[in-house]
Amino acid sequence: MMAKDRGLTFKGVVRAFFPTAETVLPQHRAVIGEVLGCPLIDQYASSEGAPFILECEKGRLHIHPLTGIFEVVDENLQPAQEGEILVTSFSTRGTPLIRYRIGDRIKLAREDERCACGSHFPLVDYIDGRSSDFIWSPENGKVNLGNISNCTKDAPGIICFQIVQHEENAVEVKLVKGREFTQQDRESFLWALEARLGKAMVIRVDYVNEIAREKSGKFRIVKNLLKNSQVSV
Repeated sequence: MMAKDRGLTFKGVVRAFFPTAETVLPQHRAVIGEVLGCPLIDQYASSEGAPFILECEKGRLHIHPLTGIFEVVDENLQPAQEGEILVTSFSTRGTPLIRYRIGDRIKLAREDERCACGSHFPLVDYIDGRSSDFIWSPENGKVNLGNISNCTKDAPGIICFQIVQHEENAVEVKLVKGREFTQQDRESFLWALEARLGKAMVIRVDYVNEIAREKSGKFRIVKNLLKNSQVSV
C-alpha cells in the first residue's frame, strides 16, 4: 500500500531530507520521498568526529575527509576494501581519537573509480552499519542487516520488527503488526527468514505493541548478542 493510500501527507515544503543515526533502506527512501515530496540525501556521521559520508547529486556516497581520516580494515586489522572503520578525528578536543574503533562497517569503491558529479573525494559503495548487525547462521554464516531487512518485502502488514540472537541455533523476533496484517504476511515473512537463516534455525515470534530503541535513540533491526567465541568465522 502506498503512503498516500494510508493518508500519510505533509503540507509543508521540504527541499531535502537528511537522515541520521540509522541505516537507510530502499523502502524508507520511497516512503519519505513520497510523503515529503523531496529527495532523501543519505549521510553518515558520528559523535566521535568521523568524516562525513554524503550522497551526491548522482546518488553516490563520498567520504568528505575534512574533519578526520577513515581507515577500512579486515578482522585482522589489515587494510581492506570492505570492513570495519577506524577513525582518526581532527576535531575532538581533550581526548585525541587515533585509529578509534567505532564498530561501523563500509565498503569502499575501487580507487580508480570516478563519480559523474565531478568530486574527487573517495567513493563508498555502501554503508553496512554496525559490525554486530548480522545474524550468525550455522548453515549460511553471517547474514547481514540489508539481507534481513528485505524479509518484509511481501508482508505489507508488518510495521516493524527486531531480530535478536542469543544462541547459535535460535533467534527471537519482536514483531509489530499493522491493521492489515494477515496470516499470509506471517508465512511470507517466516519463509523469507528461513531462506536466509537456514532450516535448522529456530525462529520464535513475539507480537508486541512497540519495540524499544537503544539508549542512543537508534532503532536496531538486528541485535547479535552472541559472544565472539560462539561465532566461528
